[in-house]
Amino acid sequence: MSNAILEFSGSISRTLVIFCFSAILLLILTPISVAQADAGYSCSVREIICKEPIRTPSQCSEETSFLARLFRTPSVEFCEKREEVQYRYEQENYRSCVADQKSQETRCEILTRQREIDIESKKIREDASPQENGSICAQPSECKSGYCLPGPDVRVGGSAEKYCVAEQMNCAWPGEQGYKYDKPLEWGQNNIVLTCNDPGKGRWAQFYKIN
Repeated sequence: MSNAILEFSGSISRTLVIFCFSAILLLILTPISVAQADAGYSCSVREIICKEPIRTPSQCSEETSFLARLFRTPSVEFCEKREEVQYRYEQENYRSCVADQKSQETRCEILTRQREIDIESKKIREDASPQENGSICAQPSECKSGYCLPGPDVRVGGSAEKYCVAEQMNCAWPGEQGYKYDKPLEWGQNNIVLTCNDPGKGRWAQFYKIN
């Protein structure tokens, strides 16, 4: 009995080792091939053939004697348990194979769609006509004046938006050409007074609260 238990335990250990090795090998041999270009993005996944296990008739009757089968000796029980473990291992390996294939396909779809969005966004920015002063901008090339400066905020560099500003002006203001230094204006619902000022340290001039 003890020998049968030891043999059964050893079989389970070997099965787990084989499963882990197969999973690692599967990841190594199935890379995603990605090709990027300005005109588009292609992503292909190497096809994996996942073979679904089929429960076959027990072979224990051929491996054990008639008396062993009749009296259900430990050798018969071990044989049947070994077959069950092997079948479960094949099932788990199949599910892992299918899940890995699906994961690669999903990741490929996400990468492809993200690249398409990036290309569409770039085209929209390139096709957009230059913005007038006072319009929201992200970079100087979007403005007719070639200047895109931080908008008003109580803190230096705190504005989440930038605005196009006339070349001869120092600070940007929504819907306006811009203003020169030391110009005070009321901002927000609380009518906080902001002043066009140069914060220094290489930062752009901006309307902010100086007191």
